[in-house]
Amino acid sequence: APAGSNTTALFRAAGGATDTANNAADFSAAAPNPRNSTAGQPAAPVISSATTASGTVSQAFSYQIAASNTPTSFAATGLPAGLSVNTATGLISGTPTTAAVSSVTISATNATGTGSATLTITIAASGGGGGGATALSEDFATITVGDNTTTNGSSTAWTGNTNFPSATLVKAYQAGGAVKLGSLSATGSITTKTLDLSANGGAFSVTFKVKGWTNLEGNITVTATGQAAQTVTYTQVMAGSFESKTVNFTGGTSSTVITFATTAKRAYLDDVVIATTGSGSTPVITATGTLAAVNTTYGTASPTPTSFTVSGANMSAPIVVTPPSGFEVSQSVGGASGYAATQSIGTSGTIASTTVYLRLAGNAPVAIYSGTAVCSSTGATSANVTTVASAVAAKALTVTAQDRSKVYGATLALGTSAFTTSGLVLSETVGSATLTASGGTGASDAPGTYSITPSAVTGGTFTASNYAITYQAGTLTVTAPTFAEWGSGLADPAVTGDADGDGVSNLVEYFMGLNPALADSATPQVQYTGSELQLDYRRSKTLSGVSGAVEWTSSLTGTPSWSTSGVTDTLVSDQGTYEIRRSTVTITNGEPAKFLHLRVSLP
Repeated sequence: APAGSNTTALFRAAGGATDTANNAADFSAAAPNPRNSTAGQPAAPVISSATTASGTVSQAFSYQIAASNTPTSFAATGLPAGLSVNTATGLISGTPTTAAVSSVTISATNATGTGSATLTITIAASGGGGGGATALSEDFATITVGDNTTTNGSSTAWTGNTNFPSATLVKAYQAGGAVKLGSLSATGSITTKTLDLSANGGAFSVTFKVKGWTNLEGNITVTATGQAAQTVTYTQVMAGSFESKTVNFTGGTSSTVITFATTAKRAYLDDVVIATTGSGSTPVITATGTLAAVNTTYGTASPTPTSFTVSGANMSAPIVVTPPSGFEVSQSVGGASGYAATQSIGTSGTIASTTVYLRLAGNAPVAIYSGTAVCSSTGATSANVTTVASAVAAKALTVTAQDRSKVYGATLALGTSAFTTSGLVLSETVGSATLTASGGTGASDAPGTYSITPSAVTGGTFTASNYAITYQAGTLTVTAPTFAEWGSGLADPAVTGDADGDGVSNLVEYFMGLNPALADSATPQVQYTGSELQLDYRRSKTLSGVSGAVEWTSSLTGTPSWSTSGVTDTLVSDQGTYEIRRSTVTITNGEPAKFLHLRVSLP
């Protein structure tokens, strides 16, 4: 260093052994150590560009970060969706996709350091393509008390401002650049000043950011004067980031106010932008894709849907997709978003390409379906997608007659309800069927089995044309009455009783199929042929548990010994409900006599 300079004096003093006082004084007046000096280098950058900027959804945006002291790089954090920064030049550009008010931290850096500032970017809704105007923009930046990230950071009441007058606030609290609506025990709301939203037929959009308490306690309703409230759902809570939301209205007037309210307790609100919808560009809907057939069977939605895509530009309202009759649509292949008669796609501005899935509904009647899926929206020419002819086939339905039974002598009315079904869908029912028996329903129909055939089902909630119906027969079983059942109505039902006084006991009358209330005996007939002795007797065909047999003996002296040995029994004639039978026994040489009788027995 030159002689006499402070730097030289400093180093000299530092090397001396005696002048400690001057040494201390020299150090106190010294210039910086050359090894740490930034002499000759520029200071850190200072941001000099504007601290506010504005743009419109779907329109090109550009903002240049300017700073002193020759920055070598730039940065911007918190940019609205659709914008980005060139870190080498400091140009923020792009096409905004969502209306919002964003607080962006911009910075410029050189070798010495970094300078930063806050840039407020207001993006207004495009409505119909750039002809709208912002009627209110509020970022709550003047609220510096509290925060929206802790449970005790928003307990101080907010007194409002020019955009939200104090008289319109209910349970509103300061939350550090945002407003908390509601409390632990009550809902909250804020209402704007009176706005003129009558331009362009009263169409306007409301954009805001929202997040919940430590957990979601409800939704947000947005209400405009004279119009139905719109409910907005969200998923973010206190620990997360704000979500941007936009709702659209079509009934704005010159004296409209907008109310934001919680549906249950607490939520945070920020960056409110209310803008009239412009009409500078025509809304355009684009639908692309070739649909395939989606055949199915009645009661089951098409197993595999077909799909197309739809998008929109300069939109002032959502795109509504309406399929032709018989079809339903969803925004997910498996229907997680819910297959329905229509789907609403997007909100406004630019609506990104969205896949729409189409299938035949499970309740579509049997038919061939075709037509056009219509994509429509306010002010736009509809875009149509033609469906391919798709069939709903009939569902297999089996109708089976129930098995029935009755005792011989009784009658049976089949009715119209003794059947079952297999294959009905959608909780449908069948009311009645025609049931026809091959026999057995009359009192005199012989015991045995008969078929019951169903046909002509009708009534209930089903439609026959939606089903391929197969009929299955059931079985009617006619059983013979037991002796006890047969005699249950007699004055004297005993085995040896004789109610009609015809000399034939009840048990024999039952065996022969006679009427126990009428003297109608049927005496067995005996014939002698020289070598054979025959006994013809009557036997009922409707016996149950009773047996009869012809027996013989050679002597009636004392206690006869009766036998069936050698007796043959054959059918002589069938008389419908009874038969005539013949028992024959041979008379052997030397037999002095032979006697026959008919023995009837209960088990």
